[in-house]
Amino acid sequence: MNNLIAINGEPIWHENTDFLLDENELDFIKNNEFYKSGLHKGYVDNTWLTNDIQLLNKPELNRLHNFIIEKFNIYKTNLLQIKNNFIMSNSWATKCYAQERVLEHHHSNSMFSFVYYPQVDNDKITFDFKKSKLQESWNFDYDINEYNIFNSAKWDINVKNGDFVMFPSHINHSTTLNKNNVERISIAGNFFIDDRVSSAENTISLKCVGLNRNE
Repeated sequence: MNNLIAINGEPIWHENTDFLLDENELDFIKNNEFYKSGLHKGYVDNTWLTNDIQLLNKPELNRLHNFIIEKFNIYKTNLLQIKNNFIMSNSWATKCYAQERVLEHHHSNSMFSFVYYPQVDNDKITFDFKKSKLQESWNFDYDINEYNIFNSAKWDINVKNGDFVMFPSHINHSTTLNKNNVERISIAGNFFIDDRVSSAENTISLKCVGLNRNE
């Protein structure tokens, strides 16, 4: 089921898919080298990330790579009606053990970002806009009867195995605490334009090359 949610005017796409990783693909991800990301905005971030930030370029995950490309093209072309070419600039796996979570962050040097969930249990991704569109012109809050996509500054999306979420990279997002003994695994990544772009003043050509951490 496709679900384009215009939360606070932003095009966030959440889809419950039947695409699941097989045992070999999931083991390949789990056996990658992970590191603990450390301090994040002054707080200790419990997130474990793969050293490899071109993870989906590996032949072992070719099936998942093609799935993500297909979903991004639907989001970009069919939903947003963008004609420009993009490439997947990077991709990695995130792991959270019991009582760990991903703190609020956004993805720099990127235009669109995604998360795919191969192993989760009763999880949420939270998008935080700080202010709703109703609050942007004023420094006070309205009394709200019921929160919805038009009046909310924060929005939770429940996710399960096989779910896919796509969103503009500048949006702050986080996860809930992992309250299970099973490690939570997600695959995240970014897309950047790889094409000619124009404004009223000029036209430039952008060439994006995805590199790993030490390149």
